[in-house]
This record gives sequence, C-alpha cells and structure tokens, in this order.
Amino acid sequence: MNALWERPDFRRAAGDAWRPGGVELTRRALAWCASASLLSPGGLVLDLGSGAGATVRLLAQLGYRAVGLDKNSVGAALAGALAADGCRLVRADLE
Repeated sequence: MNALWERPDFRRAAGDAWRPGGVELTRRALAWCASASLLSPGGLVLDLGSGAGATVRLLAQLGYRAVGLDKNSVGAALAGALAADGCRLVRADLE
C-alpha cells in the first residue's frame, strides 16, 4: 500500500503544502525569525520532511538557501530534495 502523499488524488486535493497552515504558516514563522534577528534571507534552512517541496521553493524565492530532505523518495523527487531519513542523520562538526 502506498503512503497517502504518494497518491495522485491526494496530491491534487492537498496541493504542494501537506501540513496545516501551509506556506502561510512558513511566511509567518520567517517574519517572526527576522524580527527576532534569528534568521534572515541568505541564511541556510533545512526542511526535514520536505514533501512536495512547497516550503523549499518558497524559501528559495525569498532568498534563503534551502535544502530539503524527505524520507519518501516520491516527495523528495517532487521537491528536488534529497531522499533521506531525518531520524538517522549523523551530526557533523561544521566548524
């Protein structure tokens, strides 16, 4: 059995943002982060569970460097993201 988000009928009904609040919630969160000087355009954002890529595309349009990861290869392919299990990521020292 396919996951719900793999079904074309679900994707047609749900659109690209598969979470409550959709990209409007992302816009509000970005505005809050900017007002608190936590994140601004040009910053790197990791979207775990990028689904069809609505958030990755929005972030890129707004000038952020966005990377999407999705465990589901269909979601990752739709998002232009990497297929990976976010629960199994290995922390790397970035300094």
